[in-house]
Amino acid sequence: SEAKRKTLRRSSLCDIKGIGERKAKILLTAFGGVGKLSVASAEDIASVKGITRTDAENIVKHFEAKAKKS
Repeated sequence: SEAKRKTLRRSSLCDIKGIGERKAKILLTAFGGVGKLSVASAEDIASVKGITRTDAENIVKHFEAKAKKS
């Protein structure tokens, strides 16, 4: 179901240090999904209200590490 997929996607963001349910939801809304978020720069991510520079850098590192694994 759509609700279950969204929960699964959000929970992968919650694996990132400093990112909980609330920030994950803000990010997914701001970027329209994980796909766009995964290719966003730290500057773009940090420009989202409620997201710190440290959060943004952790998110970028998370997606870079995931890209190397696949």
